[in-house]
Amino acid sequence: MPGKRSLHIVVQLQTTDTREIHGMECLIDCGVDGEFLDMEYIQCNNIPTWKLSTPIPVNNVNGSPNENGPIMEIADLILCYKGHSE
Repeated sequence: MPGKRSLHIVVQLQTTDTREIHGMECLIDCGVDGEFLDMEYIQCNNIPTWKLSTPIPVNNVNGSPNENGPIMEIADLILCYKGHSE
């Protein structure tokens, strides 16, 4: 949820296979190790995913395993913001 001390921006996500574009608000977090999407968002927008051969464990700040479990799937997307793409 947006808070007084969080930074949210609106970005576009483009699928690499169909070039379909999806807009979304994202949270900027300088301490994160990667980009993550909610599975509900993936399913609602029919974004294709691929199962990982080896799941990636996810730990909380205190070192305990995250309650949502490991990362099991990935999506191949291009993130676009104000003319910059990654």
